[in-house]
Amino acid sequence: MKVTVIDVEINESNKLFKYVCKHLFKHWEQYYKDIFEINSANDLEKYYTNFVGYAKIYAALNENGKFLGCYSLSRKGITYWITDVYVIPESRGKGIGSILIKHAVGLGNYHFALTAAPELVPFYEKFGFLKGNLKEIKGKNDTTYLFHQMYRPPILDNYGFTVRITLCILVTIAILCLIYII
Repeated sequence: MKVTVIDVEINESNKLFKYVCKHLFKHWEQYYKDIFEINSANDLEKYYTNFVGYAKIYAALNENGKFLGCYSLSRKGITYWITDVYVIPESRGKGIGSILIKHAVGLGNYHFALTAAPELVPFYEKFGFLKGNLKEIKGKNDTTYLFHQMYRPPILDNYGFTVRITLCILVTIAILCLIYII
């Protein structure tokens, strides 16, 4: 099966955006209600539209354009947070989650973070995420949610290291030239 990951325009008139919000809300309804006071798919749409420019949603589609799953990405400081990772039930176990996470970390050599249910920690570790502390989040109805915060630091490969060293040398030479001229 060929899978394509696309950027979903966050716009309340976009049918795919509405469809994604419907699936996300259905899957995490109790969590959204308890933690964010989001009580419907329409509320979730409004929540996302408030973050246009700060958050993006990506969707996995098959070759026929059928929705298979999604994730959202937002930036806070130097960290890119991967949230709302979701795969439709009939597509689970077929590598869609892996495609989504590979897509996210493939966007750039950034510092990524996410929260994961304890049973999903091994899945995210396969992609270089490191397990952090177990967090307990209390909902308004005394529901407790357990998550591990997980981080994936930027990967400093040989090429990236070489480029950084070369830039440092060039800047040093430029500064020395300026000092000599002055």
